[in-house]
Amino acid sequence: MSLQSTWSCLRPAASRRVLSAAATSRAAFSTTSSLSNIPPESPSYIRLPKVPQSTEGKPDRIRGTLPVPREIFDRRDGDRKVRPEYLTQTAPQRTTDRPLKSDAQRWKKQLADSRRKNLEEGLQGLWQRYETREKGRAARRDRAERTVRLAREAPEPRAAVMTRGTVLAAVADREG
Repeated sequence: MSLQSTWSCLRPAASRRVLSAAATSRAAFSTTSSLSNIPPESPSYIRLPKVPQSTEGKPDRIRGTLPVPREIFDRRDGDRKVRPEYLTQTAPQRTTDRPLKSDAQRWKKQLADSRRKNLEEGLQGLWQRYETREKGRAARRDRAERTVRLAREAPEPRAAVMTRGTVLAAVADREG
């Protein structure tokens, strides 16, 4: 059965149009685009080899800003928050020694003990970080002061002595 026989119900002019459209589409079919369809301003106008895709990931987008961390240990208080007295005042133990009657009470006591322990460990860790940071700051400050002092007390370089203009000793004494 041919295409011609299936289109017999169409008018003769319509069947010619359908046949001519099928013939032209078959002739114009191509897998490559013609160069005339790509304008010169297009990046595809000049064929370049494709580079392999980069495996480098994009950095995560940082949204917002973090607040400035507060000072946990005041300079005037020192290690007050690390002492046992502070911990007993901040998170006191149970005042009654009555036995716990239910699982809920035992569970709440266990949570409170866990919070006390975590508070103590957290404050100890923060105190160690604080001391390490302060020692580093003091060492950097001492190094900078020593560098400035050595530069101030160093004798004048010979090149500077030889290249500066002559100054009368009497004038130099009066200015100093």
